[in-house]
Amino acid sequence: MWYAASLFMKGIHIVDPPIKPLWEESIVLIEAPDDLRATEKAGEIGRSKEHSYYVDKPSRHEMRWEFIQVERVYEIDSSTFSAGLELFSRFLRDSEAESLLTPFDDDKDVTL
Repeated sequence: MWYAASLFMKGIHIVDPPIKPLWEESIVLIEAPDDLRATEKAGEIGRSKEHSYYVDKPSRHEMRWEFIQVERVYEIDSSTFSAGLELFSRFLRDSEAESLLTPFDDDKDVTL
């Protein structure tokens, strides 16, 4: 069976004074026999995405991406893939929708 899994990653600036972290939600495609194995595979993929690198602003420092959790696993209810196939779905509170609909402003919130 096929699944879409939502992974949460957290970008941590290793610098003083502290900078607010940056979050990433990544939706990945997984093939697994059941929900439990899909969740396990999603966690393996999330941990494999951990990495770090250096950024130059506001001063040179390390940016470390850490896997936080598998937020959700969603079974794709289809044996074939075609245009318009729903890959992922979730319900949102008003505050979550408003946050997602607010443009990301690099200059205000995060300096990379």
